[in-house]
Formats: sequence, structure tokens, C-alpha cells
Amino acid sequence: MIDGLEDLFLGRVLGLLGRRGVIGLNLGCLAFLHLALDDFLDLFGNDDRVAVVDLNSSSVDTLRVGDKPNSFVQIGSAVYVLCAGYEDWSGSASTPASLWKIENGSAVEVIAAPTNAVHAIALKTDGTNLYFLNASYSGAVVKTSLAPTAWPSNAITKTGGYNLDLLANVLYLHDAKDYASAGKVYQYDLNGMLLDSIDAGIIPRQALVN
Repeated sequence: MIDGLEDLFLGRVLGLLGRRGVIGLNLGCLAFLHLALDDFLDLFGNDDRVAVVDLNSSSVDTLRVGDKPNSFVQIGSAVYVLCAGYEDWSGSASTPASLWKIENGSAVEVIAAPTNAVHAIALKTDGTNLYFLNASYSGAVVKTSLAPTAWPSNAITKTGGYNLDLLANVLYLHDAKDYASAGKVYQYDLNGMLLDSIDAGIIPRQALVN
């Protein structure tokens, strides 16, 4: 967004919600926002809600999805939401990653990971297929259709991904390495062929088109 438009938009949305804890938003009639529990501030807790904000009427609705929604894409009239699943580092309360579809005011689970040990982040699309990282930390890119019959398990890139971007049909895999030294950004085509790599600073997170 340009010339502070994102800040103005975000300020309006936060005013409607009266809360913080926004993970993602989309400029348009509807804004889809991730809401955390515990006063909407504890982003490391468990949560399973997406807020739908109508900027025309200033109304806010909330839909239940899987645990820890972290990213979304819009394809036509549908919004696909990727949920990481809750990761219980100290016990056995983890829940699996899942993919949800929001359309016509309702949320429906498309598919869930086969076990509670499988998590996922950074959903992207080329308008036809979906791409995401198959782990919350150091993941690889997997590719799937909009209506998969099984959770995607075949990685098309190397592991090490901390985040993912898709720009002009090129995947940008952000590798944070050890999170303390210089990282690297790997460029792949949509089938996982390595095109190039870019040296980056500490914890590369996002790529943008200038």
C-alpha cells in the first residue's frame, strides 16, 4: 500500500475491533483478521477465530476455523485460511494444521493434517494452486490444489523456510539460518526448480515488488 494508506486502513479496522492482535489484512470490502485469545494479545496462545470486517457498514463478524490461523489468500469469492495448529512444546495438547475455505459467510474445513505433529504457515497462491510451508519453523514449500483429497506431504523445495512469498510466479523462500547470522532468500519456480538465491540480513521475512 502507498502513502500511509495501510496505516489508515489498519487504524480504522482496529477502531472497529477495539482490540489488537492483527496478523493479516486485505484492502477491500472485507478485511480478514486473526484474533488471539487472552485479551487478543497473547499471540503464542491458542485461538481459532477469523474476524470479517465489512468496511462499508463497519460491521464485524467472527468465524471459527482451525487452531492458530496465520495466513489467507483470496481466489474469486472464496478466502482460503491456513491454520498452523497449536504446538504444545511442553505437553501433548498439540492440534494439527488445517486448511479452511470461507465463502458466503461461512467457514468450512477443506482438509486437516494427518497428525497433531504436522503444522503449516505462510499460505500463498498463483490463482490456481496453493503453496505453503510444511512446518512453523524451517519448513519446505508444498503445493496443492484448491480441493485436495489428502494433506500435501511432498515438498518441492529445500527445508529452512521461515516465511514464504509468491511474486510474479516466483516463490521466495526466506531462510533465517540460525536466526543470529545473515540469512538467505531462495527463488524457485512454481514446480520447485531453484532459480537463484539472494544474500540477506538477519531473519529475512518478506519480499516486495518495487
